[in-house]
Amino acid sequence: MTQFLPPNLLALFAPREPIPFLPPPDKLVHEKKSTHEYLGVGAFLERAGFESPEETPPPKKVETRDQRMARKRRDKEEQVAYRLEQEIAVWEAGQGEDVTTDPFKVKNTSCERSTFDAPYKYCTRFFGNHRWLLVLCFVDSAD
Repeated sequence: MTQFLPPNLLALFAPREPIPFLPPPDKLVHEKKSTHEYLGVGAFLERAGFESPEETPPPKKVETRDQRMARKRRDKEEQVAYRLEQEIAVWEAGQGEDVTTDPFKVKNTSCERSTFDAPYKYCTRFFGNHRWLLVLCFVDSAD
């Protein structure tokens, strides 16, 4: 279809002149003769007075993130177990300010009946019809 184009547009599709060949300005890398022979620092180590491999200290072992997390978890479990043993050794069942006279006269409620922030007066009025209830205790913390 380009044969039907006008000459000014047909000139756009004409091939260009070939690129002239120029010889490279320098030899290629594999053709160059190596005048410098680099051997490294091995020859200088004997003269420099570095310590021998027998005198070097062993490398320090660094703890990885997973090992550190496992160690901290293990330490925390040991501390909790130790603290629990100490509390069990000190604890006496019949002593304490929260102990009632009869364990069967203690009212246990769930979150459905009363909210955690319910005032004491509301709870005493709510449980007032239980005549056998001696003490109404609020637990503030998990301790």
